[in-house]
Amino acid sequence: ESMMMSDMNKSFEQVRKRVPFSKRKGKRVSKIESLHLAIKYIKHLKYLLSFPLGVKIPQHIVQFDPGMEAWRKQKTKH
Repeated sequence: ESMMMSDMNKSFEQVRKRVPFSKRKGKRVSKIESLHLAIKYIKHLKYLLSFPLGVKIPQHIVQFDPGMEAWRKQKTKH
């Protein structure tokens, strides 16, 4: 069981390394927060892939912001 917990903790560390987010000073992101951020990031990437080839995607949409979904940024920024 301790080996399984160790593997799970290593997996969460891998997720934390790969999902871009602003780190809070002195605090590690919790496992549930890591999962929520990973889901948001995957949705963000899926949205970016929905653009047709050759279409220039504005930088403010490309930039991942965990506080706002990219498809909402497009409607507010011109």
